[in-house]
Amino acid sequence: MESDKIHQIKQFIKQVLLQNNYFQKNQKICQIIIDGFENASFRRAQIICSNNSGNNSSDNNSQTNSQADSKADSKADSDIALAAALEIFHNAALIQDDIIDNAKTRRWMKSVPEILGKNKSLLLGNILYGLAKETFVNSVNKLDKSYWLKNSKSQLLNFWNKVFLQVQIGQLLDIQLENAKLELNNYKTLTDLIYQVTLNKTVSYSFIFPNYIKAVLDKTQFSDEIKNQAIQKGLDFQNLDDIANIVQTSQQTGKPELSDIFSKKKTNILIKALEKMPESDAKKIIKLYNNKAKISQARAKYIKTKIGQFI
Repeated sequence: MESDKIHQIKQFIKQVLLQNNYFQKNQKICQIIIDGFENASFRRAQIICSNNSGNNSSDNNSQTNSQADSKADSKADSDIALAAALEIFHNAALIQDDIIDNAKTRRWMKSVPEILGKNKSLLLGNILYGLAKETFVNSVNKLDKSYWLKNSKSQLLNFWNKVFLQVQIGQLLDIQLENAKLELNNYKTLTDLIYQVTLNKTVSYSFIFPNYIKAVLDKTQFSDEIKNQAIQKGLDFQNLDDIANIVQTSQQTGKPELSDIFSKKKTNILIKALEKMPESDAKKIIKLYNNKAKISQARAKYIKTKIGQFI
């Protein structure tokens, strides 16, 4: 997706925020939220807006150029609005993540909870979820009914509600994962839980839902093949993100260096390394993760070295 499309989506998001009464009266807080989009990847928007060139049905050949142009413009407006809604949703989910994880930074900046505190951030996240849904519903209602699939309006709205519930369930499962203990050579329960957390959070709204929206805009079938590809891409993305937290610097990731280790986050990368490394090393790391004491800088570097040998 070209940078001008991202710019349009950013401007649309800004407009949505500034039209809200609360943010109109609290400009500083509004600016904090707007600033949070500056270093965003806009991954969901890139999927939704990619190659939306219109459908290929034979009736298109009978349209005049002006009708085709009008339809393309309407579709372009729709993808910007729908993409903006999902990016606002994503930002709300990240605020929720940062509250749960006690994260101090996000995208090379102070996290919203670090700036405003947990209580206010929790409520701001809820406001963003609400604005995201309002934007999405309004956008769906404006879709050109001449090109979307039968019942696609209700399906889109149902999909939104389903994804919202999935993310909340994913957050609860993530807390469950955080409290789960590591056991030597008994990792299946954890790997299953990691899969469910990733599927309900990252995969659901950053990969499956954007591809579903794109299919509706393109008037194509959201096939099992497309869904399975989206799931696999989401799982691969999460694994790469977890690897980056181990091998890359904070300047590269935008998050504190080795934050996953310091927070004792259980990831597929950790589990796979534990399975492959000598039992004596695995026991040491498991003990450090299960201990209530914080992991020191020296021990974090030790864990990084051991995991790094098997990435």
